[in-house]
Amino acid sequence: MPNRRQPNASLRAALAEADWSHAQLLRCVAQIAAENGWDVSHDRSVVSHWLCGVQPRPHTARLVAEALTRRLNRAITPPDLGWSDGPHASGAAADGCQGAAAVSELCAAEADPRRAADLRATPYQAALARPTPWTAPHPARPRSPREAADRVGTAEAEEVERMARAFHQALTSFGGAHARRSLSCYLREEVTGWLRADSGEEAHRRLLRGAAQLAFLLAQSCVDDLAHHLAQRYHRLALRLAREADAPDLYAVTVRAMSAHAQSLGHHRAALRLAAAACEVPVPRGQTGIRSFLLAQRAVTRARAGERRAALADLDAALEAHQAQQAGSAGPFVRYPFAALAFQQARTWRALGDTDGAVAAFQTSLEHRDGGQYRPRVLAGAALAELHLLRGDVPEACQAADSAFAEGLRLQSARTARDLALLRRRLSGYRGSEPVRDLLRRHPLPRRAAPRRLV
Repeated sequence: MPNRRQPNASLRAALAEADWSHAQLLRCVAQIAAENGWDVSHDRSVVSHWLCGVQPRPHTARLVAEALTRRLNRAITPPDLGWSDGPHASGAAADGCQGAAAVSELCAAEADPRRAADLRATPYQAALARPTPWTAPHPARPRSPREAADRVGTAEAEEVERMARAFHQALTSFGGAHARRSLSCYLREEVTGWLRADSGEEAHRRLLRGAAQLAFLLAQSCVDDLAHHLAQRYHRLALRLAREADAPDLYAVTVRAMSAHAQSLGHHRAALRLAAAACEVPVPRGQTGIRSFLLAQRAVTRARAGERRAALADLDAALEAHQAQQAGSAGPFVRYPFAALAFQQARTWRALGDTDGAVAAFQTSLEHRDGGQYRPRVLAGAALAELHLLRGDVPEACQAADSAFAEGLRLQSARTARDLALLRRRLSGYRGSEPVRDLLRRHPLPRRAAPRRLV
């Protein structure tokens, strides 16, 4: 006899617990897909088909599971709904690994075309955007000298630190997609071996710290490339490595980055919780640049939550901490540039409804940015142009947009491309203005891939 599909009792029970209609489920699925930059389309009948036993595609099953996870406030997976999670499940195995094994597993997954496609087809998971308090690492077990033929030490640790600075510069100058593959390859093929090799305690700690920095930069590159689930995985890997390195400063920086990531996707409560958790990490007292970096993000999240007094207090404290930075401190994980602080001040003022204050702060940020830092310059310029449009200052908006469009051509950044496309659409509403027509003629719409269609 032919096999008959069995009704999906698990999905029906989950829908009943969620108190959702078919249309409500599909609206949430579409919202999550849009959040991740995906183009989806369903009609209402598809839910009936699923309830009758039809198996959706793996990426669709994950979207449904994520929708129900957010609704029910507990983890729901495709198997919980009676579905398969696909042949190349999303790479969560790395979450259970330690140190070198976690680096190797996740980087290898991204290097494999099928597994990488699977990771990219997994949505941002709200359950992963929860703060975990800092805890000091357990004493490391002695490593066997037989795990590597050669002993590694200071030279390898210094190389990893130099490479972290170089990859940070590449991200800042040219965007997340520019050197992401090279960064992942370097972590997998070089750093993993050194982490497993015999080394002295101090050299191994420095290698772990450098690996945490590289994993952090991979996460930020994925955020910039709108690969949101991959970014979450690399952020979690950076947290693990920072803890193993006994580096609370890097741990706090990573939690702060997770807050900014959540905020960029509209998860403002999660962003506030993460920003608060980052400020609770016991960062060494002398690292005032890190403290300024953490407080500036908490100011933005508090402003979005309507906590005006607390947000302004955080801005004042962030500025005070920034001014207390030691003159000789340098490096992306030590010193907080004033241009970056001014950018956060602008975002805080904008969230508080002070357009004039935000405009002034964005202009200050641009004035203090080096000409080669194209990515932050484009983000600030596009935001400034939008604020000028809100105030009705069309010529000033065109001036800011002109620089942003020109510098945006140097970037390999999905995030800045998205922001510039949005700015272009808003400028199109002012085509009656000669400065706008001239601007759009000089900066024609660049060729772009169509939104990724998953279902």
